[in-house]
Amino acid sequence: SEKNHLLDKFSPKVQTRATLLGNLASQLLDETVNHGDSADYVTAVRKFFRSAPIDITTCEDMDARFHDDAKMQLANLKTIIKRVQTEDRNYRKDKVMLEPSFVCETLGLQGRMDLLQSDFSLLMEQKSGKRDDFNHRHQTQHYIQMLMYLAMLHYGFGKKNDEISAYLLYSKYPDGLMRESNAPEVVAKSIRLRNRIVTQDLALAEPGGARRIIGALTPESLNLKQDTSKLWTDYQRPLIVKLLTPLNKASKEELDYFYRFFTFVARENIMNRVGNRIKENSGFASLWTSSLEERRRAGNIMDCMRIDRLVTDEDGTVTAIELVRDDTVYDDALSSCEYLPNFRVGDIIVLYKYNTSLEPDVRKAIEHRATIYSLADNRVSVRLRAPQRSREVFGTREGYAWAVEHDYIDSSFGAQYRALYSLLSTNASRKK
Repeated sequence: SEKNHLLDKFSPKVQTRATLLGNLASQLLDETVNHGDSADYVTAVRKFFRSAPIDITTCEDMDARFHDDAKMQLANLKTIIKRVQTEDRNYRKDKVMLEPSFVCETLGLQGRMDLLQSDFSLLMEQKSGKRDDFNHRHQTQHYIQMLMYLAMLHYGFGKKNDEISAYLLYSKYPDGLMRESNAPEVVAKSIRLRNRIVTQDLALAEPGGARRIIGALTPESLNLKQDTSKLWTDYQRPLIVKLLTPLNKASKEELDYFYRFFTFVARENIMNRVGNRIKENSGFASLWTSSLEERRRAGNIMDCMRIDRLVTDEDGTVTAIELVRDDTVYDDALSSCEYLPNFRVGDIIVLYKYNTSLEPDVRKAIEHRATIYSLADNRVSVRLRAPQRSREVFGTREGYAWAVEHDYIDSSFGAQYRALYSLLSTNASRKK
């Protein structure tokens, strides 16, 4: 529910063994798709440990079984991917993309898929945890996530559901591949929940909204299904009581501070999404609400770019891209020196391909999320957050070019919400 979503905003983030296993399993899927039976666990886990040393060393429930479970996931992935390659006629290794992102204005959603082919004919979402073992089927929340991806491809690119091989991949099981189909009534129900979450987020940004909404949270108000099972009474309810206790025990002064700054952060969060009236071309939504001319004048887009070089690692995986302005497709009526780019080294960006006969439009493209690591006159170099094995993903036919625009990540605001909550839950000496 939207109330559970609110609770998640400020719930302390705890690094768990299950979370780390899920992150490693995602990398193992990458290794399996690219290397098949030759995918090596030792090589993969060394790469993973180098990428997240702090998370691993601070994980309190880490144990030796972590490697056993991860090796089992790799073995299962090899079996499952081989099955897809041989049984699904849509599968094309050269078209596989890992973690591509999309924006769907129609649904008001942004998503990142685990695996998708560039022709949209095959979609796969991986889960390293449990399925519904009792019914031998998917978990409902995982199925809803898959349905949202299918809906985004339908409303954003006109793809019919029966044209897409859609799978939930439970890599914990040798038989964990589940072919999924559409369920319009579930999609409609999920969109209604999405709308309630947005309404709540807007209310939190209004004066007094945070105090009214958060102050009304109780275990009973979060138990919408009136669950009385052992799971609720012995596990879920005590966790909620523990989370809400600092709010219930805080002094008036502490709560005034908490709610005032929670409202401030909520308002900044909204403005970073949709912009504001004072600053033109602000907010992530300006990628499609502002015209190309407005984005150029604000320096918020580098369009008419061509790929000058693909930077690869020792395995041939594309990890970075160097782009240069292609003056042969740049609008003759505009001078490239007329608009100065509003980008800096370290900025997070989205990179996408577009038809030069049309304006660049992130809503109609596959996004590659990246970080700028070098910037010069009419040149930019970006490091991909999801390296790609297939070079065909970056193939550019005649009449197409690439665009770079600013990205937006919500997680930074999540850290601010949790920091405010930590002020209430810390000891008295630190509050002073």
